[in-house]
Amino acid sequence: MGHPRRSEVARNIIHLLITDGKLSGQDLYEKARQQTGVDAESFAEAIGLLATSGRIRVKASPKKISNFGRYMLAYEFSWPSWFVVVLTSALVLLVYLLPDAYPWQAGRFLIGAAFVLLVPGFSLEHLLFQDGLRRDPYVRAAIVLGLSLSVIPLVGLVLSYSVGFFLQSTVSVLAAISVLAILVGSYRHYLKLSTV
Repeated sequence: MGHPRRSEVARNIIHLLITDGKLSGQDLYEKARQQTGVDAESFAEAIGLLATSGRIRVKASPKKISNFGRYMLAYEFSWPSWFVVVLTSALVLLVYLLPDAYPWQAGRFLIGAAFVLLVPGFSLEHLLFQDGLRRDPYVRAAIVLGLSLSVIPLVGLVLSYSVGFFLQSTVSVLAAISVLAILVGSYRHYLKLSTV
């Protein structure tokens, strides 16, 4: 079965997690040490035993980020922002730099359609829902597509009554909405992470 001391420590850890809920490793160790006088090595062995048996899940603590600029440079946090900015920049370059001739028109159409159907909704989903990365991928895809399809008519309506509904104006407004929404959403995520 195992070392009796280790199994006793493991039972104590499970009891602490049940009564106190989620705890950091440091807090869990301090409580276990106060109650049973366990040393760090026995505690680590018990945690390893519980984790390998599947009774507990151990997650790394999130990185502490000191400012928004560092948050944006940390890929694990800011990849949605960089994805939208790079895709939007590529589309704007394609629209403004490529000629409106036959072979280039097909590429512009395909990339433009993918952009219009995905990027505005992805940006707004990132802004509106703080738990977006933990959601089921199918639900997230439906939300992204639905948000995109609801934004496009509103943009078209505003453009038709203001500057006119042209390719350049449509791309510019959708790019601005997408980049602004993703940056504000990233800032909200940063604020949430910095308060944890």
